[in-house]
Amino acid sequence: MNRAKDGLNAGLQVGWERRVPCVRCSIARREAPCLLILEDLDALINDENRSFFLNEIDGLENNDGLYILGTTNHFERLDPGLSDRPSRFDRKYTFDERVQYAQYWQRKLKDNKDVSFPDSLVEKVADLTSGFSFAYLKEAFVSTLVSMVGAHDVQFEKVLVKQILELKKQIGNSDVMPILGTTYSF
Repeated sequence: MNRAKDGLNAGLQVGWERRVPCVRCSIARREAPCLLILEDLDALINDENRSFFLNEIDGLENNDGLYILGTTNHFERLDPGLSDRPSRFDRKYTFDERVQYAQYWQRKLKDNKDVSFPDSLVEKVADLTSGFSFAYLKEAFVSTLVSMVGAHDVQFEKVLVKQILELKKQIGNSDVMPILGTTYSF
């Protein structure tokens, strides 16, 4: 797989920024079977490369053996030709299970004597983080724990709520992160 990485890096070095998604598809096609992950499609696909990219994923090229997975934090910003048209991305998944994610952290921290994480806090976290991507949910917990290092008599709940409110300010409470996926025959 180093060959694919080297090819992508070479493409980036010669200024193919507008064709980066196409270069990735071309390299993945040569390496098939292959999983191609395109993160932050809303930022990656723009007016200059949109038609190139759309032709790469469902044009005349043979995409047998490719599984293309795309992510975005801003589904509403995607071109409808990308988000709504069948065969480009056949499945759309949103990850809005904030309660389950908070429960994951509750289980993870259950043996930490410095952390009190009652069930009521799980629901509170889920309510406060409406619209957070999983990256921001994780950041809320990680930054809370980092803030607590070396502190004495600090309540986990207060620090966590403060971190969530700070993150809300930073991101403007953006939408959940959908993942788009399409499968080509192997």
